[in-house]
Amino acid sequence: MRTVYLDTSAFMRGMVPDATGHEAALAILCAADLHLVSSELLWLEASRTAIRLAHELPDRPEIPEVVNKALDHIAAIPLDSTTIATARALPEVIKSLDAIHVAAAESIREGLDCVVTCDQTMVRVLAGRGIRAVTPEAFRAEPGT
Repeated sequence: MRTVYLDTSAFMRGMVPDATGHEAALAILCAADLHLVSSELLWLEASRTAIRLAHELPDRPEIPEVVNKALDHIAAIPLDSTTIATARALPEVIKSLDAIHVAAAESIREGLDCVVTCDQTMVRVLAGRGIRAVTPEAFRAEPGT
């Protein structure tokens, strides 16, 4: 079974039907042959985004519940002091929360197939650190997925 790290951008694309790349991200979330992992940061970011979207889209009040159910199928990497210290020390220019995702992915480097993200800065930073990172669309286009 392949281990795939999802950052918040890729996860949320699968939650919002009109988002670019929704179908590819949703297919990853629903794939029975993938072991999905993410930093505990995902739970915070996704929950806050879901609440915001439910307020912005009054015809979609179910978004927070759908997000919480989807999160139940992802293994959490603890957001601990080591991960924060690694994120703080990254020399690359990258947003703070993205740095936490990079540090969390590095913490499970062994056995990690790839990181799925919609953020091109993360793709670049992770590639420079020897971790394969792809968009949801690129991941779903790979043979065998």
